[in-house]
Amino acid sequence: MSCDLDVELELIASSLLPSEDLTDDPGFPRIISIVNNDSQRTLHIEVREDYPSQSAVTIELKGNDIGRDVARYHNSKIAEQQNANWVDGEE
Repeated sequence: MSCDLDVELELIASSLLPSEDLTDDPGFPRIISIVNNDSQRTLHIEVREDYPSQSAVTIELKGNDIGRDVARYHNSKIAEQQNANWVDGEE
């Protein structure tokens, strides 16, 4: 499980733009942040032990320049994409 997640994170890290940074705290729950240094927006990702179950992953967009309503809108779009494209237990 952790090995699969490590491979996925390596793929994500290799596709980041020069202005983006990925940080990852090993262990569970795993806290992953992808920061865009230009916009100062961050994707906060929490992965709990029952990964690859969809319910084990929480993704939120945060930023100092966006209000709650805008953040809520983006977070609902993220959840919508997760629901549309995730196959539970997919490895």
